[in-house]
Amino acid sequence: MSINSCPMAMAAYAVVMNNSGRYPSSVTTTASTAAGWALSTVLAPSALFGANGMQTGPDGQRYVAQAFGSQISALDLETGAARTVVPVGSTVVAPDDLAFDSHGVMYLTEVMGERVSARMPEGSLRVIAENVPVANGITTHGDRVFKDEFRPGGRLLELSADGRAPRVIWRRWQRDRVRSRRRPAAGHRARR
Repeated sequence: MSINSCPMAMAAYAVVMNNSGRYPSSVTTTASTAAGWALSTVLAPSALFGANGMQTGPDGQRYVAQAFGSQISALDLETGAARTVVPVGSTVVAPDDLAFDSHGVMYLTEVMGERVSARMPEGSLRVIAENVPVANGITTHGDRVFKDEFRPGGRLLELSADGRAPRVIWRRWQRDRVRSRRRPAAGHRARR
């Protein structure tokens, strides 16, 4: 069954399209019910377009990276209100995760763009690392920035806020090499 043949689905689609402000509304169908049935709104449509990484910012709001929505929103935890801080159409594409440093700079991974960007407290954006495949998780420790690659053989990188080349912290082959150096079991000779 297609959405066009289901009045309730069309009504829900129309509400999402009208209330989100993101897409132009082209559907004006209203819902109707069969005798003995009622239709009511249980929960308003989400202002988010798929939530990936979340982090509480220095202002106490919850920031949400939305890879499939290609935007970042801030949620007011008191009121539940959402505001877009990195909109669709900006230089950021498919943000997957985010983290803040001690100066309020937001670092965000762009999984589809294979890069990491920084959003300055006043709102400007700049790329700090490019050609970092499957840029997924990101975190900060003080003012140090770390990101991982979500793939077989993925690496853990330390990034520089000034755009210098990333420093490789860990590779899978290092883990495998460490395993091969373990002490042999009792009664076995170590290979040289």
